Amino acid sequence: FGVELADIVALEQDLTGIPRVALKCMEYVEQHGFACEGIFRVNGKASVLEALRAAFNARSPDIDFSGVNAYDVGQLFKRFLAELPDPVFSGSVVDACVAYWRANAEPGRVVREELRQLTAMLPAEKAAVLRHALLFLGMWAGESGLRADAVPLLLAPALVRQPISYNGQCAVLRVVADLQHCINDLGIPSDVAAVRLARDSARGAEAARALARVVTPVTVFSRDL
Repeated sequence: FGVELADIVALEQDLTGIPRVALKCMEYVEQHGFACEGIFRVNGKASVLEALRAAFNARSPDIDFSGVNAYDVGQLFKRFLAELPDPVFSGSVVDACVAYWRANAEPGRVVREELRQLTAMLPAEKAAVLRHALLFLGMWAGESGLRADAVPLLLAPALVRQPISYNGQCAVLRVVADLQHCINDLGIPSDVAAVRLARDSARGAEAARALARVVTPVTVFSRDL
């Protein structure tokens, strides 16, 4: 917590390119929290959150989730994103979000090529986290019956650094919403079965590439959203 995404990824060297705490939280909520009402709105227990935070910061090999509920873990996931020193959307990317928002003010107007260009501005580790978060929350919305437009309201505030201008907030919310709505066009399936298949396939492909790097040197690959 409180460490740059790039540093975490370099330290952990996980095949998915996703920080361990984010993966563990998403997997736990998928298994135990999708049916919990208000899973990302209800606050977790402060003492539990601090204990889990300390365990992840200490890089404990086995995180003990006994006595923990899905609300605790859901809040831990959002806290991890919110405490990133350099959030997923920052600097010139927020400016690009504002430009997209202003240029496409018409409700329901989604410009896929502009979204592709915008997300291409993200470093690989940020794009990977955003992609997995959208996959995860899209799957949660599909299983819980939640309206898809509720997902950005839960995710966007954790992806930017506060305080942020009103325009910046509106713009990031719009971009996350549009990414969610055109998820198929960006190569991210929206139905639950396809989401799980895509996630597992991505992990398998990354594992194969990692094995290839052990056998023969290859160039570093980027993870596009």
